[in-house]
Amino acid sequence: MNRIRPTVVALIVVLVLAPLVVLGLWSLADGWFFPALVPDHLGAATWRTLLVEQSALPRALGVSVALGLVVTVGALALALPAGRALARGRFVGKGVLTVLILLPA
Repeated sequence: MNRIRPTVVALIVVLVLAPLVVLGLWSLADGWFFPALVPDHLGAATWRTLLVEQSALPRALGVSVALGLVVTVGALALALPAGRALARGRFVGKGVLTVLILLPA
Protein backbone atom coordinates (compact mmCIF):
# COMPACT_ATOMS: atom_id res chain seq x y z
CA MET A 1 0.00 0.00 0.00
CA ASN A 2 1.37 3.42 -0.95
CA ARG A 3 1.76 5.92 1.86
CA ILE A 4 1.17 9.61 1.37
CA ARG A 5 4.30 11.58 2.08
CA PRO A 6 4.18 13.96 5.04
CA THR A 7 5.14 16.86 2.77
CA VAL A 8 2.08 16.24 0.60
CA VAL A 9 -0.16 16.15 3.67
CA ALA A 10 1.44 19.36 4.98
CA LEU A 11 0.95 21.05 1.61
CA ILE A 12 -2.72 20.06 1.51
CA VAL A 13 -3.26 21.30 5.07
CA VAL A 14 -1.62 24.63 4.25
CA LEU A 15 -3.63 25.03 1.03
CA VAL A 16 -6.88 24.35 2.89
CA LEU A 17 -6.19 26.31 6.08
CA ALA A 18 -4.39 29.36 4.67
CA PRO A 19 -7.49 30.83 2.98
CA LEU A 20 -9.52 30.24 6.15
CA VAL A 21 -6.93 32.04 8.26
CA VAL A 22 -6.92 34.97 5.83
CA LEU A 23 -10.73 35.14 5.95
CA GLY A 24 -10.71 35.09 9.75
CA LEU A 25 -8.11 37.85 9.84
CA TRP A 26 -10.02 39.88 7.26
CA SER A 27 -13.19 39.62 9.34
CA LEU A 28 -11.34 41.23 12.24
CA ALA A 29 -9.49 43.88 10.23
CA ASP A 30 -10.67 47.48 10.38
CA GLY A 31 -8.77 48.21 7.18
CA TRP A 32 -6.44 46.04 5.15
CA PHE A 33 -4.98 47.60 2.06
CA PHE A 34 -2.65 46.24 -0.59
CA PRO A 35 0.96 46.75 0.43
CA ALA A 36 0.39 45.54 4.01
CA LEU A 37 0.92 41.82 4.62
CA VAL A 38 -1.17 41.96 7.78
CA PRO A 39 -3.89 44.42 8.83
CA ASP A 40 -2.82 47.61 10.59
CA HIS A 41 -5.62 47.47 13.18
CA LEU A 42 -7.76 44.61 14.41
CA GLY A 43 -11.21 45.08 15.85
CA ALA A 44 -14.54 43.35 16.25
CA ALA A 45 -16.76 46.17 14.98
CA THR A 46 -18.08 44.10 12.08
CA TRP A 47 -18.92 41.20 14.36
CA ARG A 48 -20.59 43.52 16.87
CA THR A 49 -22.75 44.95 14.07
CA LEU A 50 -23.81 41.46 12.97
CA LEU A 51 -24.60 40.15 16.43
CA VAL A 52 -26.67 43.01 17.87
CA GLU A 53 -30.35 42.44 18.48
CA GLN A 54 -31.49 44.71 15.62
CA SER A 55 -29.42 42.76 13.08
CA ALA A 56 -31.06 41.03 10.12
CA LEU A 57 -28.71 38.06 10.53
CA PRO A 58 -31.17 35.67 12.26
CA ARG A 59 -33.83 36.30 9.60
CA ALA A 60 -31.30 35.89 6.78
CA LEU A 61 -30.05 32.61 8.26
CA GLY A 62 -33.62 31.37 8.61
CA VAL A 63 -34.42 32.18 4.99
CA SER A 64 -31.20 30.49 3.83
CA VAL A 65 -31.92 27.30 5.78
CA ALA A 66 -35.53 27.19 4.59
CA LEU A 67 -34.48 27.72 0.97
CA GLY A 68 -31.82 25.03 1.30
CA LEU A 69 -34.38 22.54 2.62
CA VAL A 70 -36.87 23.33 -0.17
CA VAL A 71 -34.20 22.94 -2.85
CA THR A 72 -32.98 19.67 -1.32
CA VAL A 73 -36.49 18.20 -1.24
CA GLY A 74 -37.09 19.33 -4.84
CA ALA A 75 -33.82 17.81 -6.04
CA LEU A 76 -34.62 14.53 -4.31
CA ALA A 77 -38.13 14.52 -5.79
CA LEU A 78 -36.59 14.74 -9.27
CA ALA A 79 -33.48 12.62 -8.76
CA LEU A 80 -34.92 9.55 -7.05
CA PRO A 81 -37.48 8.67 -9.75
CA ALA A 82 -34.95 9.46 -12.48
CA GLY A 83 -32.35 7.24 -10.86
CA ARG A 84 -34.82 4.42 -10.43
CA ALA A 85 -35.96 4.67 -14.05
CA LEU A 86 -32.38 4.72 -15.33
CA ALA A 87 -31.35 1.78 -13.16
CA ARG A 88 -34.30 -0.50 -13.79
CA GLY A 89 -36.05 0.62 -16.95
CA ARG A 90 -35.36 0.01 -20.61
CA PHE A 91 -36.26 2.76 -23.02
CA VAL A 92 -35.02 4.48 -26.14
CA GLY A 93 -32.42 7.15 -25.40
CA LYS A 94 -31.44 5.74 -22.01
CA GLY A 95 -27.72 6.07 -22.78
CA VAL A 96 -28.04 9.68 -23.90
CA LEU A 97 -30.11 10.58 -20.86
CA THR A 98 -27.61 8.89 -18.56
CA VAL A 99 -24.74 10.85 -20.09
CA LEU A 100 -26.66 14.13 -19.79
CA ILE A 101 -27.44 13.49 -16.13
CA LEU A 102 -23.88 12.47 -15.30
CA LEU A 103 -22.24 15.44 -17.05
CA PRO A 104 -20.76 17.96 -14.65
CA ALA A 105 -22.84 21.08 -14.29
